[in-house]
Amino acid sequence: KDPNDIDYATTMPANDTYQAIVDSPDELGKKGGAQGQPVVRMKKEFGSVQVEPDNRTGLDIISTHDDGNASLRLDLDALSRDFTVNAVYYDIANETVIDPTGHGLDDLLTRRVRFVNASSDKSLEEQPWRVARWLKMMSKQDANGNYFEAADAQDVTTALKWLDEHSKTMDLDAKQRFMDRMSCSEVEAKARVTRIFGRLPKVGGQDPVKTALAAIAAIYRKV
Repeated sequence: KDPNDIDYATTMPANDTYQAIVDSPDELGKKGGAQGQPVVRMKKEFGSVQVEPDNRTGLDIISTHDDGNASLRLDLDALSRDFTVNAVYYDIANETVIDPTGHGLDDLLTRRVRFVNASSDKSLEEQPWRVARWLKMMSKQDANGNYFEAADAQDVTTALKWLDEHSKTMDLDAKQRFMDRMSCSEVEAKARVTRIFGRLPKVGGQDPVKTALAAIAAIYRKV
């Protein structure tokens, strides 16, 4: 299956990358994209620049970083990523695939969602939008329609716990970031959690799917 989501990693800070593109002879920053949106925009909070962000095949240019700080080392950059499958690089100059975590390629082949540098409990507790990232990754399919699975079965229970907890404490900004990460409607979000948590057993009379659906409803309600 041909990839349609390829990010460029660069050691150039996002500010400089954005300015270089805007100042290019093509004047990309001055052109109008879909519905009048800019062809190039910068997302400071993520350290990235997006080219044609409204197109499905748009390009993200990511500044390599180490826990939020600019870094020239791919191994440190890889450790700052969320999942191993998102920490695989292609060296254009040497035409070589680089897999710093040692798990990324295998996890891509076996459709496994594995956290890079922390337990799922710690990672999902820190930021609500990481739960959304995990849900979205678990909803990806290969060319044969097979879904990705959690590398550790316990991650599914952990994700449900933090989806439920975060839904009760998120402010409007956090809810918006969560929905941005999900990149889907409330109806689709509910379909995702129904499939992902539907195999969990009931514990203490609690239905995992009902818990997940209530959490999604609370987040998408935005009140």
